[in-house]
Amino acid sequence: MNRPCASLDKTGLEKRLRARIRSSGPITYREFVETALFDPQNGYYRGGKPDQRDFLTSPEVHAVFGDAIARYAIGLADQTGERRFSILELGGGAGRLGEAITGALPATRMERYVILEKGREGRTGSRLEWVDTIEQLPLFNNFTLIIANEFFDALPFHRVVMLDGGLREICLGCEDGFTDVLRPLSADLAAFLDVNPLYLNDRQTLEVTPALAPLGRSLTEKVQRGAMLVFDYGYHLEEIAFGAHFDGSMVSYSNYVMRPDVFSAIGERDISHHVNFDHLTAVLLKAGWKKAGETAQYRFLNAIGIGHSIGSLTGTERRAARMLLDPDGMGSTFRVLGFSRCEVTDLPGF
Repeated sequence: MNRPCASLDKTGLEKRLRARIRSSGPITYREFVETALFDPQNGYYRGGKPDQRDFLTSPEVHAVFGDAIARYAIGLADQTGERRFSILELGGGAGRLGEAITGALPATRMERYVILEKGREGRTGSRLEWVDTIEQLPLFNNFTLIIANEFFDALPFHRVVMLDGGLREICLGCEDGFTDVLRPLSADLAAFLDVNPLYLNDRQTLEVTPALAPLGRSLTEKVQRGAMLVFDYGYHLEEIAFGAHFDGSMVSYSNYVMRPDVFSAIGERDISHHVNFDHLTAVLLKAGWKKAGETAQYRFLNAIGIGHSIGSLTGTERRAARMLLDPDGMGSTFRVLGFSRCEVTDLPGF
């Protein structure tokens, strides 16, 4: 498929990507997405846009989301017998969730709140610590709650297609515009799929995220005891077998609108994809975590008592907060997955 190059290339990333392809040959989608999102000068997350609002996340809807997670963390720590605990947030954006949670936690309970976020320049928080890479994370020796709110959907991904009974990798070439080029699977992709098989229908396309494996191992190395909450949109492989996301799930977001074209305004739009929950779970289980459960966001938040906080709100604040529980909106779009690496294996909410 040939895609015309955009007429407006504000960041210059499109021109640089085309020059790179013409010089060195086709690139993987992982390389394309990595550049579009994390290029040091002009990437969406590294180009001086830490507070850009092209999509709405649960913490931005209302602070009661953070309040509920704060109470949840206290309850888990109490079950482990630890007075002080830590929180590690993966992909904390501008720190809004961290501020809400730490604002609701007594200082006597909080050991530290660490946010893993690329391009943390300019981000501050009185009780927040920021790190740029997973290698910079401290070693957490006490009970730690890991929060991944729309983190995994933002990881750079490869794209594959099933043709004649075998998987081929879709790479990007460039003629008049970007064009798909089929190649054998790249080494890291092939190694990941050897351990985490993927069965697609003929001509079905899907995103694959090999970065999950080293990330899972690193989290296990850094967090000795803890629990993990994953808030994200995604699918299970059974759905794929029945034809869901037949052409893949990658999209871009601009001004709160989901757009299927990821090649326009490169560096100016967020690029995302649906998370393969089966691959994510397999990686974490292999890394030493136990799955505690999975449910819709509205069910999880109701189960942990967010309704009490919403009940005390009035007017527009109450209406905004109720978006988190809307079974026809955010409440069902987002799933919550729980994992444990401590003595509390039956996590509340599932």
